[in-house]
Amino acid sequence: MSFADALNEAGAKPAGKRPYFLDPQAERVLAITMAVAQELAVARQRIDTLERLLTAHGMLAEGAVDGFAPDPAHPRDDPRPGDSFWQFNAWAGLRFHRNQHEIRLFFVACRQACSD
Repeated sequence: MSFADALNEAGAKPAGKRPYFLDPQAERVLAITMAVAQELAVARQRIDTLERLLTAHGMLAEGAVDGFAPDPAHPRDDPRPGDSFWQFNAWAGLRFHRNQHEIRLFFVACRQACSD
Protein backbone atom coordinates (compact mmCIF):
# COMPACT_ATOMS: atom_id res chain seq x y z
CA MET A 1 0.00 0.00 0.00
CA SER A 2 1.38 3.37 -0.95
CA PHE A 3 1.49 6.40 1.31
CA ALA A 4 -1.23 8.12 -0.76
CA ASP A 5 -3.52 5.08 -0.43
CA ALA A 6 -2.96 5.02 3.32
CA LEU A 7 -3.88 8.71 3.55
CA ASN A 8 -7.05 8.16 1.53
CA GLU A 9 -8.15 5.29 3.77
CA ALA A 10 -7.24 7.08 7.00
CA GLY A 11 -10.40 9.17 6.86
CA ALA A 12 -12.71 6.21 6.23
CA LYS A 13 -15.39 5.63 8.83
CA PRO A 14 -15.38 2.27 10.62
CA ALA A 15 -18.02 -0.23 9.60
CA GLY A 16 -20.09 -2.19 12.07
CA LYS A 17 -20.94 -1.68 15.70
CA ARG A 18 -18.70 -0.01 18.22
CA PRO A 19 -16.39 -2.55 19.86
CA TYR A 20 -16.59 -2.80 23.65
CA PHE A 21 -13.49 -3.78 25.55
CA LEU A 22 -15.36 -3.96 28.84
CA ASP A 23 -19.00 -4.41 29.71
CA PRO A 24 -20.97 -1.56 28.02
CA GLN A 25 -22.16 -0.27 31.40
CA ALA A 26 -18.61 -0.26 32.75
CA GLU A 27 -17.47 1.65 29.68
CA ARG A 28 -20.18 4.26 30.29
CA VAL A 29 -19.00 4.70 33.88
CA LEU A 30 -15.44 4.98 32.62
CA ALA A 31 -16.51 7.60 30.03
CA ILE A 32 -18.21 9.70 32.72
CA THR A 33 -15.17 9.37 34.99
CA MET A 34 -12.85 10.44 32.18
CA ALA A 35 -15.08 13.45 31.41
CA VAL A 36 -14.88 14.53 35.06
CA ALA A 37 -11.10 14.01 35.05
CA GLN A 38 -10.77 16.15 31.92
CA GLU A 39 -12.86 18.92 33.47
CA LEU A 40 -10.67 18.81 36.58
CA ALA A 41 -7.48 18.99 34.51
CA VAL A 42 -8.80 22.03 32.64
CA ALA A 43 -9.84 23.71 35.90
CA ARG A 44 -6.38 23.14 37.40
CA GLN A 45 -4.74 24.55 34.28
CA ARG A 46 -6.91 27.66 34.42
CA ILE A 47 -6.22 28.15 38.14
CA ASP A 48 -2.48 27.92 37.46
CA THR A 49 -2.84 30.46 34.65
CA LEU A 50 -4.73 32.85 36.94
CA GLU A 51 -2.06 32.51 39.64
CA ARG A 52 0.68 33.27 37.08
CA LEU A 53 -1.18 36.29 35.72
CA LEU A 54 -1.82 37.68 39.20
CA THR A 55 1.85 37.18 40.10
CA ALA A 56 3.03 38.75 36.83
CA HIS A 57 0.90 41.85 37.44
CA GLY A 58 2.07 42.20 41.03
CA MET A 59 -1.32 41.47 42.54
CA LEU A 60 -0.14 38.28 44.24
CA ALA A 61 3.24 37.48 45.76
CA GLU A 62 4.97 34.41 44.38
CA GLY A 63 4.24 31.39 46.58
CA ALA A 64 1.41 33.18 48.41
CA VAL A 65 -1.16 30.56 47.49
CA ASP A 66 1.04 27.62 48.51
CA GLY A 67 2.01 29.30 51.78
CA PHE A 68 -1.50 30.41 52.71
CA ALA A 69 -2.67 29.50 56.21
CA PRO A 70 -6.27 30.34 57.11
CA ASP A 71 -6.92 32.60 60.08
CA PRO A 72 -8.73 30.64 62.80
CA ALA A 73 -10.47 33.83 63.96
CA HIS A 74 -12.25 34.09 60.60
CA PRO A 75 -13.91 30.78 59.69
CA ARG A 76 -14.47 30.01 56.04
CA ASP A 77 -17.81 30.71 54.49
CA ASP A 78 -18.46 27.11 53.52
CA PRO A 79 -21.81 26.21 52.09
CA ARG A 80 -24.21 24.35 54.29
CA PRO A 81 -23.57 20.59 54.51
CA GLY A 82 -26.21 19.59 51.96
CA ASP A 83 -25.28 22.24 49.40
CA SER A 84 -22.42 20.28 47.85
CA PHE A 85 -24.84 17.45 47.00
CA TRP A 86 -27.18 19.84 45.18
CA GLN A 87 -24.32 21.66 43.48
CA PHE A 88 -23.03 18.35 42.08
CA ASN A 89 -26.49 17.36 40.88
CA ALA A 90 -27.00 20.75 39.24
CA TRP A 91 -23.62 20.43 37.49
CA ALA A 92 -24.36 16.87 36.43
CA GLY A 93 -27.78 17.90 35.18
CA LEU A 94 -26.35 20.72 33.11
CA ARG A 95 -23.36 18.80 31.83
CA PHE A 96 -25.08 15.52 31.07
CA HIS A 97 -28.72 16.54 30.67
CA ARG A 98 -28.97 14.45 27.52
CA ASN A 99 -27.34 11.41 29.10
CA GLN A 100 -29.36 10.92 32.26
CA HIS A 101 -29.32 7.18 31.70
CA GLU A 102 -25.52 7.19 31.97
CA ILE A 103 -25.70 9.10 35.25
CA ARG A 104 -28.11 6.53 36.66
CA LEU A 105 -25.75 3.74 35.58
CA PHE A 106 -22.88 5.57 37.27
CA PHE A 107 -24.73 5.76 40.59
CA VAL A 108 -25.86 2.13 40.33
CA ALA A 109 -22.26 1.05 39.72
CA CYS A 110 -21.10 3.17 42.68
CA ARG A 111 -23.73 1.61 44.96
CA GLN A 112 -22.75 -1.88 43.82
CA ALA A 113 -19.06 -1.14 44.38
CA CYS A 114 -19.76 0.20 47.88
CA SER A 115 -21.94 -2.77 48.82
CA ASP A 116 -19.38 -5.38 47.68
